[in-house]
Amino acid sequence: MDKKDIYSNAIIIYGIYWQMVKAVEEMAELQKELCKKIIGVSIDSRGSTNNLSKIAEEIAGVRIMLEQVEKYYKLEKEIETIQEKKLKRLAIKLEAWKVI
Repeated sequence: MDKKDIYSNAIIIYGIYWQMVKAVEEMAELQKELCKKIIGVSIDSRGSTNNLSKIAEEIAGVRIMLEQVEKYYKLEKEIETIQEKKLKRLAIKLEAWKVI
């Protein structure tokens, strides 16, 4: 079963409402881990403050949930267009800083 089939089946089984609730939950978990990284207070069971693997895990969860919402509402092309515009704006801002 490929990713699109998995997404479709998840939406059929759980419903788009609950998948959107799960997306919000995943985003909150990512936000929490990023905040921990920003303020440097993430301490795991070994006493380490490195939570990069947790950040990666939460990014993966967010992507999976957002891709389901994107697929359900058929937003792929619209999102791609918006991303391109936003990346162009970012490139212009970076150009002003002579970063590129």
